[in-house]
Amino acid sequence: MLLIIADYPNELNMREGTMQRVDAIDSLIADQERVYLNLSFKKFIKRKTNKVENCTVENLNILAHNRIIKGYIARATSIYVHSVYNLLKIMNWVEFDKTILDIHGVVPEELRSENKKIHSAIYNYIEKRAILNCKKLVHVTNAMVGHYEHKYKVPLSAKSIVLPIFEYKQILQDSNKWSDDLIRTVYVGGLQSWQNINKMVALCKNAYINNPRCSYRFEFFVPQRDVVTFKQNYSEKINACNTNISTLTREEVIPHLTQCHLGFVLRDDIIVNRVACPTKLVEYLECGVVPVVLSPHIGDFVELGYKYVTAASFENQSVELTQIEQMAQHNYSVLFEYQKRTFNAQQQLIALLTADM
Repeated sequence: MLLIIADYPNELNMREGTMQRVDAIDSLIADQERVYLNLSFKKFIKRKTNKVENCTVENLNILAHNRIIKGYIARATSIYVHSVYNLLKIMNWVEFDKTILDIHGVVPEELRSENKKIHSAIYNYIEKRAILNCKKLVHVTNAMVGHYEHKYKVPLSAKSIVLPIFEYKQILQDSNKWSDDLIRTVYVGGLQSWQNINKMVALCKNAYINNPRCSYRFEFFVPQRDVVTFKQNYSEKINACNTNISTLTREEVIPHLTQCHLGFVLRDDIIVNRVACPTKLVEYLECGVVPVVLSPHIGDFVELGYKYVTAASFENQSVELTQIEQMAQHNYSVLFEYQKRTFNAQQQLIALLTADM
């Protein structure tokens, strides 16, 4: 039996980045019988079981249903755990020799950056036990493997699979955009602090003022709930800069990106970002959008040789569409290598998860 420790992906939770990862992994094993344990310390006092095709979804309370949870773990041939957050929930019963941990992100460091020192220490303990003892580790980048090898002073390549989140899409490129009069610069995302919205708005304003030879169109697409907040906080600062503040549905994002030239991915140069693989950055490369970055060290893309525009360059130097087009074309080759790596990793993981079934 394949046992997965996570909530099951559905229409309500699929906007969460974590659940997009769960859905991506589930798509690889959709034809297999499997059980999901969605566990909570507070909810599900009454057991709730759903059947979705050949998948059983158990919503269980960790304290009230510990015997049921233990029974599933004992019967499982493989246990796939999505992140150390979920690993905490089964730590009393986990059998590491049949457990695969999908790390998702560097949780202790993320918590420490939020000044949650006690939580960081707890998850650091769980993470260390998992890194040293799990049968297999699934990382989103090679940079993440390197981080853990350095942190715990152990070689991990033999027990690691590097699998970014990647969804193969048939994208019809808009070649007409390279003869456009406007340089369309886009942001698609939320208003979280790590998105550096203040810096983004300042960059747009300064680029508009410093480079009068460039005809810019700045577009900010945020969730519907954040549109009013964005306008209240930022619209006055960039009102004269030819801007559009709106929202897009999930289905509208890719078609719109194909019409754009530059896209903001303003991540600070910290370990959380160095080991990450933002879906947004992949979508930019897919759509011929050249990323504008504070630091280029995001995941494995520097290693792959991607082209980008630095924030300082964007702010202070005129941009030529011909140059951006050349960079976008180069990034298609980077994307191709990225796709190959992803496909090979998918095959490894499928073989691992179906070996004992």
